[in-house]
Amino acid sequence: ASDRGYTTAVVWITKPDDAEEGIAFGTDDGYLCVWRRNGVNFTEVFSKRLTGGVEGQEISSMAYDPSSGHLGIVHRSEVVHRFIIDGAMWPILVKSVAIPKHWPQAVVFGQSGVRGPELWTFGREDG
Repeated sequence: ASDRGYTTAVVWITKPDDAEEGIAFGTDDGYLCVWRRNGVNFTEVFSKRLTGGVEGQEISSMAYDPSSGHLGIVHRSEVVHRFIIDGAMWPILVKSVAIPKHWPQAVVFGQSGVRGPELWTFGREDG
């Protein structure tokens, strides 16, 4: 992944109804990469540069909810992405938003609501 920048965030991907496992990671250049586990080896199935905020591309944090297959990603500057990881370990975009003057440092999945788990972001100015 060195041609895509340094790894800055990593999550392990599992699915409760499937034996497939994988790793998703983000880089300081804004790349999202997904590798599927094949025994003791990994195969890359996805790599794409995501659009970050005006002040930076770096992916600062990621979170994965195995019960829903949702992946949350935040950039160091303003942008939040939400994906669903499908059966082939391919991330399908649900929504991307830019929140002005928000510099996310962490992302987590909170309580599950009617529309699935809530995505919460915590920024450097949020306390």
